[in-house]
Amino acid sequence: MIINSSWSLLGQVVCSVLATALAVVAATWSKSPVYLPLPSGPYSRWLRGVPVLATAAILVILNTWFTDCNYLWFLTTLLISAIILCGALVVVHHHLLVSREIPQASTLLVIICLGWSILGTLSVSSAASIVIAKQRMDEAYKKTPLTLWHIVGGHRYKPKDAIYLPAGLPAHFQGEMDECHNNVPEMSIAPEIGRLTNGTYFGPKVIKEEQQITITVRSKKYHDTQTATIILLPDSPDIRRSQYPGEDNKKRKAIFDFIIISKNDSWVYDKDDFVERDRLNSTERIPGPLHRIPVCQPILALAGSHAFDPYVDVISIGTASREGKQTEEEGRAGRRSKKIAEWVNLALRNVGRSKHVYTMNLGQYLPRSGEGKILTPDDTAQERPVVLIGVVRDGEIDLEEALSNVFEQNKGNSFFNFLASHYPGRKIKLYDELPKAACSSQ
Repeated sequence: MIINSSWSLLGQVVCSVLATALAVVAATWSKSPVYLPLPSGPYSRWLRGVPVLATAAILVILNTWFTDCNYLWFLTTLLISAIILCGALVVVHHHLLVSREIPQASTLLVIICLGWSILGTLSVSSAASIVIAKQRMDEAYKKTPLTLWHIVGGHRYKPKDAIYLPAGLPAHFQGEMDECHNNVPEMSIAPEIGRLTNGTYFGPKVIKEEQQITITVRSKKYHDTQTATIILLPDSPDIRRSQYPGEDNKKRKAIFDFIIISKNDSWVYDKDDFVERDRLNSTERIPGPLHRIPVCQPILALAGSHAFDPYVDVISIGTASREGKQTEEEGRAGRRSKKIAEWVNLALRNVGRSKHVYTMNLGQYLPRSGEGKILTPDDTAQERPVVLIGVVRDGEIDLEEALSNVFEQNKGNSFFNFLASHYPGRKIKLYDELPKAACSSQ
C-alpha cells in the first residue's frame, strides 16, 4: 500500500480501513485460496471488526507520532517483527484447524486469530508510516540537497574550478544539506596534507612542489558526495611571505599575508615606479650599475598568477627611506603605494578577478636616536622594501582596526618591530584606479 505524504490523515485512515476490511474478508471467505475460517459462534463477527478498528487506531498513532524520519529504524524493526509474528500465528492457526486438536470456539483460537489479524494490520500501517517518513525525508533533502560551498569574504560560492592556495593560507568551506534534520555532512580531505578543522582547510607551512588536495563532503543516508579541488602552490624563490592572524575589536578574524614581492630588490630611492634588482643581496650583485626594472613587472607577474586567488583584500604598502625631506618622502611613499595598487588592479582585471585593493602609506623611515648619521642609498635600501598584504577572511572585518592590532600584537617580531618603530603611517584607503600607461620593459 503506497500512501502519499500529502494525503490528509482522514484520507489515510479511510483507505487503510477499507484495505484491511478487504484483507480480512478475503482471508475468512470460504472460497478464498488462503481461507482461514474464524472461530464459530458469536466471536466471528467482532473478530472481523477488531482488525478494522485496530487499523484506524494504529494508523492514527503511527501517523501522529512516528512518521518522522528519526523513527525509520523503529518502524522498520516494527514492520519486520509484525510480519514474522503474523506469519507464525497464521501457521499455528492453520495447523490447529487441520489437526482439529481444539474446537473452533476455543479461547486459544480466538486469541490466535485476533493476534494475526492485528499484527497484519500493524505491519501494513508500519509500512505506510515508513513510506510517509521516507517521502518527507526525500522532499526535505530535495529542497536542500548536499552542497559544498567555498566561503570567501562572507559570500558563498560553489567551487567549479580548482582553488589555488599558497603555503600557510586557509580556505573556508561549508557543507549544507537537510538529511533527516542533519545539516552537517561529513567532510574529509585526501590525501591528508595540511589539516581540516571545522570546515577550514589549512595548507602546510612549506610547499616545495605543486600538489592537489580534494575536499569531500558526504551524506550518510543518501551517499551523495560533493568535492572541491585545492591546488597547493609553491612560492617563487624571489618572494618572502609571512602570515599573521588578526582580528578587529569585534573579534572578527582574518589572516594577513605579508609579501615582500622581491626579497632582494628595493625601490630606487628617488623614484616612484622603479625597483633595483638584487640591491639587498650583495653576494649576487653584478659589479657595475644596478639593474633597474619597472615595478609593474614583478607586480603583474605575481598579481596575475593564482597566488592571489585566496585573497579577499589586497593592501599595497608604500615606503620611503630616510634620505630627503620628510614631506617629500612621505608623498613619494604614498605614490609608490598607489603605483602598486594600480598594477594590482590591472592584473586582477586582466584575469577576471574582483578584489578590494587598498593603499597604505607607511611614510618615510624615521631613524631612532643614534641612527642619524649620513648613509648612502646602498645602506638605506632595506628601508624601501616592495611590500603587499593579502587578506584572507570568511566574513566582514574592520581592516584598518585589525591591521593595527596585528602591528600591536607582534611587536616582538623583528619584521613588525622594524615597521612599527620606523614608519608612522597606518591609514588604508580603497583604491580602484588603473595605470595610465602600459607596463614598459625598460
